[in-house]
Amino acid sequence: MAYSIVRSEPCPSDWYFYGPENVCLHLVDKNAKFHIAKKTCWNNFTAGLLYIDSAKKENFIKTNIIVNKHTFYWLGLKDLVGDDKLESHRWLASNKTLAESNYINLANNRPPRIDAYKCIIIYFRRTPEWREERCGSKNKFICEKGLETKLINLHLNTNEEQMPS
Repeated sequence: MAYSIVRSEPCPSDWYFYGPENVCLHLVDKNAKFHIAKKTCWNNFTAGLLYIDSAKKENFIKTNIIVNKHTFYWLGLKDLVGDDKLESHRWLASNKTLAESNYINLANNRPPRIDAYKCIIIYFRRTPEWREERCGSKNKFICEKGLETKLINLHLNTNEEQMPS
């Protein structure tokens, strides 16, 4: 099976260009805990974990980047309070809550009621779907960085190591 890389000159080698948002996306094909994945994106690429705000972007990723549809990938989305409310799930890149977002793709259209699961994964079996996962689990991840806008590194109050400013 042959794979083609959808790449444009604005993005570094091995990155994918998503034109509607003017961002570059990079698949990191190794498993890591959430805070290590976040730190790896920042330290290695000056990027953040994947931010999905539309079905169009989600389908672009499924079609062009994801090879193994049965693998879980971290999203840059976290339940900061642990109460499983949409208002408590916050995107690290935009600081928007799920309640403020235009696009939500949680399994069963709501967060599960599992207090220990505070980080969010996406998987692409039949259709893309988001689920909560323990932050200490190891999953693959996609880093994202904008071309024209400065990446905002939010230091959200969590119990994990913080990235440098």
